[in-house]
Amino acid sequence: MKRVLMLFNFILLAGVLDAQVQITQTDVSNFFTVDKSWKRFLTENSSTTMNVGTEGSTSQNWIVPAFSWTDTVIITNLLPVNTPYASTFPTATNAQYSTQTDGGDISTSYRFYKITSNALYSVGSVSHYQTSQYDTTIISTEEEYILQLPLTYGATFGVTRDSTDLGGGTYIINSSSQTVDAFGTITFPWNNYGTLRVNATNGTEIYLGGILFSQSSETYFSWITKDGGIFEAEPDSGSGISGTINLSYASLTQIVNATPVENENNFPEDFILFQNYPNPFNPVTLIKYNVPYPTNVSIKVFDVLGNEIALLVNENKSAGNYEVMFNASNVSSGIYFYKLITGNEAQTKKMVLMK
Repeated sequence: MKRVLMLFNFILLAGVLDAQVQITQTDVSNFFTVDKSWKRFLTENSSTTMNVGTEGSTSQNWIVPAFSWTDTVIITNLLPVNTPYASTFPTATNAQYSTQTDGGDISTSYRFYKITSNALYSVGSVSHYQTSQYDTTIISTEEEYILQLPLTYGATFGVTRDSTDLGGGTYIINSSSQTVDAFGTITFPWNNYGTLRVNATNGTEIYLGGILFSQSSETYFSWITKDGGIFEAEPDSGSGISGTINLSYASLTQIVNATPVENENNFPEDFILFQNYPNPFNPVTLIKYNVPYPTNVSIKVFDVLGNEIALLVNENKSAGNYEVMFNASNVSSGIYFYKLITGNEAQTKKMVLMK
C-alpha cells in the first residue's frame, strides 16, 4: 500500500506551537547538517490505539503511544560531494545514507535533496540490494517537489490528480493532497515539542462507461516538530480519522548527534578493487573499491585492444570505502577491463556488457 506520508522519505520538517510561526529554509537545512543523524523506529501491524485529534485551529495535545518497535534505522546526513554519486545529482544540496540487514540480505540507500528558499525537493536516490539470489542497484534521477517553504498552519501542498484511461469509457483517477490541518504539542518518549499535524489523503475513483462506479480514500497523519522529530501513523481500515482510533502502521524519527566516521576506526587495511555488479550488465554497473590511506586514485576502463574508453575516477581520496558507476550507454556490447591505479598499486578486473 502506497503511503503518502512516505513521500517525506526521510524528509524531516519542523513544527510550531504558534500557528503564526513559519518554517523556513534555515529550519529545514538544520536537520540535514552533517553533525546530525536520524534515528528512525518502525512498526507494522501495531494494533495500537491513539487519539489523533481533529482538524482545527485550536491548539491540541497528542501523545505517541508505547509501541513495540520492530525495526530501527540510522540515517546519516552527508554532503553530496562526500558520496560516490555526486556527479549523478549535480543539483543536490544535501544527501543521506542508510543501510539495513535482514538475515543475509543487505540494502543500502543514498538519497539526495535540494533545499531552496521556497521549496524542498527530492532529486533522486540510489538503492543497492544484495541477497543470496541477486545483487543489483537501482538509480532514480526523478526530481519531486516535497514541501513548500515557508510552511505554516493551513498550508496545502503535494496536490495531484492523475487519470489512467483503460479504453471504452473506463478509467481510474488517483488523487492526493497534504494539508497542515492542526497544531499543538506532542509528547515523544524523550520530550514534549510544539508540532504541526499534516493530514495526507489518497483518493481513487473508478469509472465504467464514463459513469462513476466506485470511489475510496485513505488518510495518513504525520506530526512534525521543530526540535525533536516526526511521528507518522496510518489509521486501521474502517477505524475512522478523528478521536481515538486503531493504528496499523507507525514510525518515529528522532534527531541525534552523529558519530563522525573518523571515530569508528573502520578503514580498510588494503587497496581492494571489487568485481563490478551486476555483471554482465546493461548499460550501468557499480564498481566498489577500498582505499587504506589518503592518496590519488584513478579508475580507468579499457576495451580488449587496450584503448582507454572512460576515466571514472581521478582525484585524491581519503581512507575509506568507495563506489563509482560506469554507464556504458555509448559503447557496444563486449568484454571490457577496469583498472584501479595509485602511486604504487594497480589492480584490474574484467566485466561484460550485454545489450
